[in-house]
Amino acid sequence: MSKASENGGPQDRMAAALERIAAAVERMAESSGYPPGAMLLKASSLELLGNEVDSDTQAPDKRRHPRKPCSIVVDYATQDRAFRDYIRDISKGGVFIETKNFFSLGQEFIMTFSVPNHDRPLKFIGEVVRTDDRGVGVRFKKKVDVE
Repeated sequence: MSKASENGGPQDRMAAALERIAAAVERMAESSGYPPGAMLLKASSLELLGNEVDSDTQAPDKRRHPRKPCSIVVDYATQDRAFRDYIRDISKGGVFIETKNFFSLGQEFIMTFSVPNHDRPLKFIGEVVRTDDRGVGVRFKKKVDVE
């Protein structure tokens, strides 16, 4: 971990975590095969680096950070229920979770997901910023340290 992320605030730590995700994806893409359930991203075009967490409420063509397709198992929970679905695209600002479950705009939950070649799962508090019949768009609000 870099000194900036050790001594920085939540945005620096999130940026460092996203850098580790990008590095793990690149290592995975260089290998000849994917492990079962692995994230399926084109690592050469993954742009997850940066040090801001921001809103994803803009129209798809006006987003600040491009999303990249993927297939990542995500466990997430509200105050009273737990779910398991798939993240179908990801950016440095958030994710789209494919789900048939209903969530309200502004609803928060904790989500946990793993990436290949990363020793611990990543855990974030997210806020629902978009819903449609395929699932929910979730903005990263805060990275949570995994013990």
